[in-house]
Amino acid sequence: MNTQAVTSASEVLLDLPALSNVAAPRPDANGEFATPADGAKFMASLGIPQVPLSAPADTRFSHPGKNPAINGKNWQDKATTNPAQIDRWAKKYLGCNFGSIAKSQVDGFYVLETDSPDLAQKYAQETKRKFQSELVIDSSAPGRNHRWYQQSSISLVENHNIGQEDARGFSLRCDNQQAVSPGSIHASGKQYRVAYFSGSTPAAQPVEELRWINAQKPHSVSRAKGPKTRTLIPPGGHHDALLKELGSLIYRGYSKEAAEQALLLWAREWLESPGHKESLEDHIKTMVGSTDDWERGAPDVTEEPKSPPAEQSVQMADGALYGVLGRIIRKLQPETESHPMGNLLELMTSVGSAIGRTAHVQMESTPHFCNLFFVRVGVTGRSRKGTGKDRVAAIMGLVDPTWLQYQNTSGLGSGEAVIWAIRDQCIGPVQNKRTRQWNTEVIDPGVENKTLHISEGEFVGVLTVTSRKDNILSKIIRDGWDGKPLRNTVKTAPCSCLEPHLSMACDITREELLRVLSESEKFNGFANRFLWCHVYRTQELPHGGEPIDWTIERQELQNAIKFAQGRQRVYMDRNAKLRWERMYHDLGIDEPGFVGAVTARAEPQVLRMALIFAMLDLSNCITVDHLEAANSVWQYCLASAKFIFGQTAAMSDSLTGGQLKLLNFLRGDPKTRTQIYVKCCHRNTKAGAITLDLNALKKSGLITEGQDAKGTSTFVAKGDA
Repeated sequence: MNTQAVTSASEVLLDLPALSNVAAPRPDANGEFATPADGAKFMASLGIPQVPLSAPADTRFSHPGKNPAINGKNWQDKATTNPAQIDRWAKKYLGCNFGSIAKSQVDGFYVLETDSPDLAQKYAQETKRKFQSELVIDSSAPGRNHRWYQQSSISLVENHNIGQEDARGFSLRCDNQQAVSPGSIHASGKQYRVAYFSGSTPAAQPVEELRWINAQKPHSVSRAKGPKTRTLIPPGGHHDALLKELGSLIYRGYSKEAAEQALLLWAREWLESPGHKESLEDHIKTMVGSTDDWERGAPDVTEEPKSPPAEQSVQMADGALYGVLGRIIRKLQPETESHPMGNLLELMTSVGSAIGRTAHVQMESTPHFCNLFFVRVGVTGRSRKGTGKDRVAAIMGLVDPTWLQYQNTSGLGSGEAVIWAIRDQCIGPVQNKRTRQWNTEVIDPGVENKTLHISEGEFVGVLTVTSRKDNILSKIIRDGWDGKPLRNTVKTAPCSCLEPHLSMACDITREELLRVLSESEKFNGFANRFLWCHVYRTQELPHGGEPIDWTIERQELQNAIKFAQGRQRVYMDRNAKLRWERMYHDLGIDEPGFVGAVTARAEPQVLRMALIFAMLDLSNCITVDHLEAANSVWQYCLASAKFIFGQTAAMSDSLTGGQLKLLNFLRGDPKTRTQIYVKCCHRNTKAGAITLDLNALKKSGLITEGQDAKGTSTFVAKGDA
């Protein structure tokens, strides 16, 4: 181990050796980093797990910059050495610090934290040596530093938590405790910096140094009565005490050899009159060898960080949180469990609806306005879809309460209901009852505002209505996205809307979507008018988030909506046109199968989102920044579509259309043959054909067969049984 030591904050880092992980950020000549995340990734490259802490300027906390940003009782367990996760935390908790977690496990790390140079000076006076450490982090004042060491079998026995108030200005952070990482900012404004680094992973603390540190602490402290003498375990309790300590060592991940050594050291300190060395060693060796609980110990701490759950594999693209919308979502996220991209699209769709049928971009002869359709899709009903909807509704209630109250609807039962909500004035012949003459008069005054935002918490209801025979809702939704005239040409009570401004924001679970969305709707242009947004719960807030002041953001959105309502056709600037030419080609590349069918309108979707970003920037033209932000949102929606429909797309090469329909129907609860015949096949398929499809799905391993309580055969998609 490198014998160089640092005893004061005045010593700076010179000629820093290269890290073994060349991709990890390096501190500069002063031991500082460009961002707290860089310092966290430096520590993670050494194997020291990281967690996000509060921002140094966050006045909600008693110790700004040191409180955990992650909610939950066991927040330390979420610590990671994965640099990608550190970057995600840095984006999620904007301006946050990071903490390094000490672990009381084999191959873990602990830190000696001092508040003054007194401890190092005392050690030098008494031992004629200096502290040795591979890594020293300076805090905010001279002598305040963190010395990192790797755990050993000796340190795990010797180290007990020492509170600073009981240990004269120092503490040992050992058991799931955190010390602020380098690169983070102290409340004083100074950066935690690397004062010394040998170039290698922190090594074990020398035994003589470790035991000297532990000798500085009292064994037992009572603030009322002063120090007490520790109580040793009498001979009659030795065996039980050894078994209990051995169980603790096994749980903490010790090997048999390490457990023998650690248990012997523990016994010499805590057992009264332990007897001869040989007999104690033999007793411990026999005890360790006869124990068969090693497989039930703690997980190996050297294993690679676990991959996130499948539902969390869809990651936000850089640049999606742009402009005022991005600032709102960043401000909202610490106080909500809902997903940021779901909240962003909800807010973008709402603002685009409030703008109305004014600002637009042109693709050939087709105008595209600020109206969007999107669907939040969660793996389960606990994806906090409704929570995000309510959060955005609260913001829009401040921005435009009239829009929220009068231009919103839900519970669609038919396409006629959509037209009726935004119908034009109707003029027709009316007979005068007295004179019997026919005159042209206003039959129905209609609705003045043609804006309608459809907010459906249960998109499955919309899909159920669209699947009904002779229902025109699917066509009305498609024409509404296009901005085409909507007409209900029936004999009684005909109505129409020539210039609709229709938006939709809906929620559904993945299981319901795959079961209810018909093949025709996937391929007839219905599905690709929606942006598909996969969401999941991002954190746990048992008591909900704190109230947020939206005064500034409300004024910004009100100004932007007013600005956009005064615009007509919006063009791209010169650089945006060049960027759009390259982007247009990439967006036009078809994805295979169902994924390609539900994402086939990439180009107009990106243009509409770029238009909204431009209007919120109070810009008279679309710039490269607006295109890039819109493309970032689209890339997330594309990745979501692959996650949502990818499995179905993979099946399409080997299954017939009837088999796919049957497989989707069998998702969820088990179904009988009668239910399949009546509800899935609508009594139009012969029993023999149904049996062939069921056998093919069973042979492919996609469904399983069982029995209900009455002994009737049932079928269910595999994984849902």
